[in-house]
Amino acid sequence: MPLAATSLLWFAIQNVDYIVVGHLRDSTQLGLYMLAFNVASWPSNLLTFAIRRVAIPGFARLQGDRDAFSNAFATSMGALVSLILLPCLLLTMLAKPLVLFLYGPQWLPAAAALSWLGLVGSARVLLDLCYDALVGDDRPLALFGLQVLWLVTLIPALTIGTEAGGIRGTSLGHVVITFGVAGLSYLFMMRRGGVRLRPLARAVARPALSGVVLLALLAVGRDRFGSPLVTLLLVGGVSSVVYIALVVPQPIRRRALDRLRARHGAAVRPSPS
Repeated sequence: MPLAATSLLWFAIQNVDYIVVGHLRDSTQLGLYMLAFNVASWPSNLLTFAIRRVAIPGFARLQGDRDAFSNAFATSMGALVSLILLPCLLLTMLAKPLVLFLYGPQWLPAAAALSWLGLVGSARVLLDLCYDALVGDDRPLALFGLQVLWLVTLIPALTIGTEAGGIRGTSLGHVVITFGVAGLSYLFMMRRGGVRLRPLARAVARPALSGVVLLALLAVGRDRFGSPLVTLLLVGGVSSVVYIALVVPQPIRRRALDRLRARHGAAVRPSPS
């Protein structure tokens, strides 16, 4: 029952912003906001379902071994941060050219919301991993309490933000609560369940530093070209290549190149007569 109630709360958290914007703003603003939220949810839609299928049973098997549980969570979080930072920062920093290219200038006001919702959508992927870990660790009551806290603090934040700054303010309200309330609460609950923070910090350090470099490259290049397509291809493409080169450890890159060379050599090697 607590887990079923938690799912209902999660559904409310995912949709309460539509109600707030629709109540406080007109239908045009609601449409712009919904477009921005849908685009920001792309990473979550692609990753969460696939991860959940393996994360919950994987963490459940480790309930009796707290060290193994902590190490598995840290390793999983490090890999997920490495994966999610790229689309997160691309959506956030290139929101304007992305909306212009995909939807046209009439939808450009949605970029003001997307530039913040990109952070929220990607953060939710990480929080979903914490959700799965708590489910696998058989802690539904703790999870229920976290979702109640998230929803109770989110509603006034969205209301204040929407009244003060329109859909951009709505997005900022999401950012404040997602990181300042939900993120810290999940971190506290994982720590209370035995997850060690030092290995977790080591696991996310490399992708975090690589993300700083990616952020700097996108900030420098995003306004240098007039064409949104050129900005997406050139700035987004070059920055992505640099990020991947930094975030993937050298031994893994070397093994991947060796395999590619071996396959290429096997493909071009002449057959014996």
